[in-house]
Amino acid sequence: MSQIKGKDTKPEKLLKKALWQAGVRHKTQKKPLFGKPDVSLKKYKLVIFVDGIF
Repeated sequence: MSQIKGKDTKPEKLLKKALWQAGVRHKTQKKPLFGKPDVSLKKYKLVIFVDGIF
């Protein structure tokens, strides 16, 4: 279990790349938000969690 990465996984990278190409600018939070979201869209007051299966 310690070998499993907690951030910057392949699904997260694909989502971030797709959002960026669609013109949706996003941020990875430096200060922790409740639940530690993977992507946050401040303009829309939206956070996105990417859950994976391992």
